[in-house]
Amino acid sequence: MKTIDSIRILLIAAALVLFSGQGMVAQERYQDMIALSEKFNWFESLQMSPDGEHCAVRIAYEQNHDTLVVFGAGSKALAKKVVFGQYYFLGQGRMLLPPTGGKAELWDMKRHRSLYFDNTSEVKALGKDEMFVIRYNKEKQDRLELYDRNGNVLGFVDHVIQYDVSEDKVVVVSKADSDTVSNIFLLDRKGAVRVHTTKNTIQYVLPGYEASEVLIFEHDSRGLPLLYCIAQGKQYLLGDSTPVTFDAAYVQKTGVDGTYFLKLWSKEEKAEELVDIWYTNDRDLENKYEHRGTERYYLWEPRKKVVKELPGGEGCTVLNTGSTYNILTFDRFRFNNYIANVPDIELTICQNDTCRPIDTFAPEIYVSGKGNYVLAPRDGQWTLYDLTGDKRTTFGNQSLKAPFFSDDESTIYFGGEGGLWSYEIKKAVLSKLISKEGLTVAIVNGKSAWLTNYNFYQTTLSTQNGLLLKVTDDRTKVTSYAKYHNGNLKVLIEPTENLITDVQYNPQLNNIAYLEQNFNLPPRLVHKRENKAVKVYRNDWQDAGADNLQRKIVRYPDSKGNMIEGTLFYPAGYDPDQSYPMVVFIYQLQGYRKHNYLSLSFSDTEGFNTRALIENGYFVFFPDITPGNDGAGFAALQCVNNAMDALEPVAAINKHKIGLMGHSFGGYETNFIATESKRFAAYVSGCGNIDIIHNYHTFNINFVRPSYWRYETHQFYMNGAFTENKEVYYKNNPIYKVDKITAPILLWTGLEDENVKWEETRTFYNALRRNGKKAIALFYPGEGHALLSPKANFDLSIRILEWFDYHLKEKQDIEWIRKEMEKGA
Repeated sequence: MKTIDSIRILLIAAALVLFSGQGMVAQERYQDMIALSEKFNWFESLQMSPDGEHCAVRIAYEQNHDTLVVFGAGSKALAKKVVFGQYYFLGQGRMLLPPTGGKAELWDMKRHRSLYFDNTSEVKALGKDEMFVIRYNKEKQDRLELYDRNGNVLGFVDHVIQYDVSEDKVVVVSKADSDTVSNIFLLDRKGAVRVHTTKNTIQYVLPGYEASEVLIFEHDSRGLPLLYCIAQGKQYLLGDSTPVTFDAAYVQKTGVDGTYFLKLWSKEEKAEELVDIWYTNDRDLENKYEHRGTERYYLWEPRKKVVKELPGGEGCTVLNTGSTYNILTFDRFRFNNYIANVPDIELTICQNDTCRPIDTFAPEIYVSGKGNYVLAPRDGQWTLYDLTGDKRTTFGNQSLKAPFFSDDESTIYFGGEGGLWSYEIKKAVLSKLISKEGLTVAIVNGKSAWLTNYNFYQTTLSTQNGLLLKVTDDRTKVTSYAKYHNGNLKVLIEPTENLITDVQYNPQLNNIAYLEQNFNLPPRLVHKRENKAVKVYRNDWQDAGADNLQRKIVRYPDSKGNMIEGTLFYPAGYDPDQSYPMVVFIYQLQGYRKHNYLSLSFSDTEGFNTRALIENGYFVFFPDITPGNDGAGFAALQCVNNAMDALEPVAAINKHKIGLMGHSFGGYETNFIATESKRFAAYVSGCGNIDIIHNYHTFNINFVRPSYWRYETHQFYMNGAFTENKEVYYKNNPIYKVDKITAPILLWTGLEDENVKWEETRTFYNALRRNGKKAIALFYPGEGHALLSPKANFDLSIRILEWFDYHLKEKQDIEWIRKEMEKGA
């Protein structure tokens, strides 16, 4: 153990020396690009006011996102404001801005005037009637004030230590430094009313169903937990009639007024034992690292003094779907063999203390808003389970995607390949509302709540004002947005090749705003209001070089003969009569990159930035890679080879000066290709596996499970277990063929990486060293699977540029690389 710690210390010291010795030289070499990168900025995080009249968007720079720009009906921005934290549109043309320098602001955008609130620390909107709260600092006695939308005080409480808000009221805990008790207040538009006093330590308070109802979780003087409800001056303690033991409580409302869903947790001290025993039939290995204790679930009606424990034993999860009659539960470990990323589950329904299994499900399940229906894909169709009548119906096919239940549970709407469908539940009738081959439709204005981490969703859709649809042409890849209502389709966003993000809309779907970008188009705000001129807002700072950027889409066959794509970006200032080096970046499917704006940055977490490379005179290529029949390594090799063949007509690419790089799974693909190919003059591999047979049998601390699921049913798709398919594993294992590598390789990893352990990189380094290969390994202390500190990702970004400049552009005045390439290790 001491030896390992000593090696780690040496690696950290070496990394620090490398960084400090190279920083100034690197900045001089790329100082123009570094200075330019600091000017780059773009729009992000768009919001629209509920009435659709105003929009707000942040201007993002590399190191900060603190500038908020607000737009209205005019052609110019209403204002630019420095804003940290959450802001709120209140309606009636008003906006609530969080404190900057201790000063919050209520801004009347229509009248161009503001109210300012000094000595503030926090603001929050309630949601109903545009009320909001402001929390003040100690100079104003830690006061919390409730305001109407005009900034009139409705009530206040001093010495606030915590609070929580609902749609129409606030629960406040007040305790001055000299007080021995905490006072709990309800604060609404009628003012503040004290509802309870306690000497205990309050953990949290929550607004309840009724106007006067509050839930309180606290610990008494002995440290014992108490959960109780205060309503109309009376206290209702959990366990009054039925004893309930717990250490922590998680409380949610249900769909039935007065009834709460409780998840109670009881800690269990893990005994100090001489030996920790692991069994091969254990399906809960996570508990070896995350000792959870015991979880139990209840329905609680405080005012009726009724608490009912819900069924389920150790390892069971009970879902709060809102229904207090249809209780859904499953044992999350029953089928957990760690071969699949998410295991199958057997779902059970309990009604009136009678439980029965519904079915066994693959991990994609949808529940209706009131909890009366369960829907899941099965054998290429959809199966609907009526929980109230113990009935199941099968319909449709795999073209139907992403279902949403209407609010009244009468209809299910599907997008998918070829159109839009509706399924009337009572009539069992499936209808195609929009039909056109070659189109993919997705429903945008549905709501999806993630019930648990087993791809279990509760999906709802309000159809009163229609459906907002995203429509994509599968052949041309152009996208449009449209409103579907009463059988009519109205286009809101015309078909475009640009990438549309951050789509915002009002409830009537007659106002829409979105951000639009492309590789050569910085994100811009488009605001469309019904019967009004379309407004397009661009940032003040313009990327002068964006208009001249060039891109080419390349098609080629994968290892199974299916046609896939790659995206080639041309060097800045491209001259077809010149010859340029190229960097190829690999990681499974990367088609999303073709429309992403190419912002210049030196702070990418993988040390790779497309714009930095093309500004430095490189082609940059992103080939798609799909799974094959012969293992992940050979699939990557064949896809990349076919992609490179498809680039032969681009004469300006110097075929002798091409680099290959990847990170994580792309790092593995790079490692494997380096053992098989002679097409590349240099490699960069970050956090990549090198010995997949060893890694297959390891325990992954990041995911808290054995690693073989990643190989059998996930990224590697090795067509079975190692023992069933040894030859494929052997052939796809880079460590066995390190002696075949013919080009220098730069390795990097973080010393805190628990996803692909940094030992994989050191193992590769050792193998390269033993076989006399040219390689350098970078080990970053305090960093994980991606580099997060600005100093680390800047350092890696520069080193990757220098690495490719040295090997692909003959710039051999880079000392830290020359030390290996010329002098040897």
